[in-house]
Amino acid sequence: MGMEHEWILNGSLADKSMLRNYLSYSIASEFMEFTPDARYCEVLIRENSELTYGGVYLLAETIKVGPDRVNIHKFKPNQLMNSYLVRRDRIDSQGIMLDTYGRLNGFSSEYIGLEYPSKTLVTEDMIQYVSKDISEIERVLYAENSKIFELYQEVIDVDSFIDYFLFNEFFGSYDAGNFSTYAYKDMGGKLHMGPVWDLDSAMDNYYLEPLSEDDLAFQTKPWFDRLCMDKEFIKKLASRYANLRRGILSDEHIAEKIDEIVAYLGDAIEREWSRWGDTYTHEEGYHNLWLQDYETEEGIVLHRNAHRYQDEIYRLKSALASHASYIYDQIRIMERSAVFDTGSIRWRGWALLVVVFLFFVPAIKVVRRK
Repeated sequence: MGMEHEWILNGSLADKSMLRNYLSYSIASEFMEFTPDARYCEVLIRENSELTYGGVYLLAETIKVGPDRVNIHKFKPNQLMNSYLVRRDRIDSQGIMLDTYGRLNGFSSEYIGLEYPSKTLVTEDMIQYVSKDISEIERVLYAENSKIFELYQEVIDVDSFIDYFLFNEFFGSYDAGNFSTYAYKDMGGKLHMGPVWDLDSAMDNYYLEPLSEDDLAFQTKPWFDRLCMDKEFIKKLASRYANLRRGILSDEHIAEKIDEIVAYLGDAIEREWSRWGDTYTHEEGYHNLWLQDYETEEGIVLHRNAHRYQDEIYRLKSALASHASYIYDQIRIMERSAVFDTGSIRWRGWALLVVVFLFFVPAIKVVRRK
């Protein structure tokens, strides 16, 4: 793993499978930049001369700027244009919250906080620069004028937005977009989405309701709610998803990766489940992490809490495979409600240039003959 001095130990109480974060980071690393690296470990707590078993954890990278993390240019206080890393989440009274166009105008109820440069490095000029830069991007995204809206491709890295959408939709990570949502911009570049982060409640692990297998949800998230009003963006989503499904996001590759992780965990699975005991299988011990039973429109009650590890893995695999099979068709359905088509706008622009060229070149020749 890359050298650094900041790490996290992420426990698995919220995820009985112990693999949601590791699986998703592993898959993301195959096609998305700066994905956190992580390793399984078991924790022993020393108290005097006694050792107590602490359970299975992920030793994982935090998301920060650095050579082995988000590798963008370092902040230089003497220049206005700099790189930055931001995070959309709940308000943090200790952080640097930005007043951006999107939040001030009600397009997002959550806040964008400046992660890099940090509070110890940042200047007031830099805070204003980032606030203004993101606000200008949001003015483009939320513009009603098509000529302004089509400029979004000049200010954001569209491919990173597409991959971020597909990754989180595929894994049913609907905290993303509102919370734990990172974006970065390298000096002189465009705004990129990512890295991905925090998938404990993904993959049908949200306690209030199950993953809706035949619907999409990520098109409702800030920024993406506007991008998904463009037919060209949706076409790119569909094309990229079809490509990913042939390899990285194929059912076979996902199932193989899950089986590989389960085999690696081995006897640690029994140790972890023994550690939590009734907490995993009784509602009173699981608090708001208990997956509530859910009644479908047909009156069928879904009991979502697995009492055996094998059942949890089966439930996870089934939810992923079923949801994945609907995503492409649902993306195509979204295209019907799109009100912009930046692809046709650009095509009309090129067509006009061709017409002008074809018209004036013969005219020039005629003048020369005279």
